[in-house]
Amino acid sequence: MDMIMENRTRRFKFLIRKERLDDAFAVADEFYEWLHPDHQDDEDLIVFYNEQELEELYYQKKTSEDY
Repeated sequence: MDMIMENRTRRFKFLIRKERLDDAFAVADEFYEWLHPDHQDDEDLIVFYNEQELEELYYQKKTSEDY
């Protein structure tokens, strides 16, 4: 996770230096939860997920609601 944060922060700073502000803000928007220190310990935000686990959880909850 730390490597991802470092990479995104480095990319954001690179884009700012190159005056590619729209691209920089797109990166910041995408990784807002990871980049903003106030959200570092916020458990309500999903900052990483395993697609297969999320899909299995969805079907488990959907099946349990059907009964």
